[in-house]
Amino acid sequence: MPARRTTASASTDARVAANAVAGTAAPGATPTGPAGTAGSGTPSPAATADATAHDQPQVVSLGRQAANEYRRLAQYPPWSRPFGEDGEDPILRDRQVSPITAGGANGEEPILVVFPDQVSFEAPDAVLLYAYLSIDGNRVPAASISGTIMSESLQPLASLAYADDGTGGDRVPGDNIYTARFEPGDDFAPELSDSFLVRVVAQTTAGDERMAATSFLYSNPHAHLTGNYRDEIVNGSLVVDAEVEVIRPGRFHLEATLYSQDGSRPVGEAHTAGQLDTGRQWMRLTFFGRVITQSGVEGPYLLRFVALSTTTSMPNAKNRLVENAHVTGPYRLTQFSDAPFQDRDLLDAADRLEATQ
Repeated sequence: MPARRTTASASTDARVAANAVAGTAAPGATPTGPAGTAGSGTPSPAATADATAHDQPQVVSLGRQAANEYRRLAQYPPWSRPFGEDGEDPILRDRQVSPITAGGANGEEPILVVFPDQVSFEAPDAVLLYAYLSIDGNRVPAASISGTIMSESLQPLASLAYADDGTGGDRVPGDNIYTARFEPGDDFAPELSDSFLVRVVAQTTAGDERMAATSFLYSNPHAHLTGNYRDEIVNGSLVVDAEVEVIRPGRFHLEATLYSQDGSRPVGEAHTAGQLDTGRQWMRLTFFGRVITQSGVEGPYLLRFVALSTTTSMPNAKNRLVENAHVTGPYRLTQFSDAPFQDRDLLDAADRLEATQ
């Protein structure tokens, strides 16, 4: 089963709290000695006592926060949880594109911004790449923008010409967002998935050069969703089965997010993983009962985003994201169990943290 996404923030808090309790100095901190010996690395007993007294409330606060977070998460199993406090969909978050920026030699403008249309493309889809120049946050024209797709070993594979004329995948002509479209071809598809680097060079209208690099994953997954789903309530939780067509046997990971029928209110997420043989198979997602009852959302429910990946080897091959995949039956909140999961590992971790306070 994959690592718990939501636990990461709690684990970070716990490490911070544990380090603080153990007296670990903050990175980059300069030891302070008696008057006249700053930086000597040998603090006086008085200074140590003052520092300890000053830091103790923060240590206790961090420890309590981490323990409280562990206890909150312990209500739910690792394979089904509500969204985080920010309400961000975890599937969209994991597939969010991060633009790369680069200025001149001393950081001067215009700034070159580069990014792919998606973090991962599925064969045989075309790859869309974007770039633009900006001054004070406003896009400005470029004299030209070109690029080179390179392998992980930095071998050049293809040359790109970015355009802003409404052709070749460019959505809006003249908006100063330049687009390059790369058609990989059949021989470009990897055995499973490969990462590629894109080196981009822009010429400003003043004749200056800007350079930046972005990347993307190109996948050839070994299974696909067929579009068939079924749902029922099992032991107080909502079970949704998704059918997949397996081309090659291997290990696969499936995750989905659940919303109100109109897609406006999130309910929670669920994921599963397993080894599957060739042919049509069912993968089962279980949305834990308490996740649903605590959301306060009545059915029917919308399977808003569904993401299948082949995880037989690294890097994993991501399928295209499926949206609005399935609407469940008209279930009522009273049909689901509100009992907490009581994750023993998280509760034990909370007990250990609280014992240090």
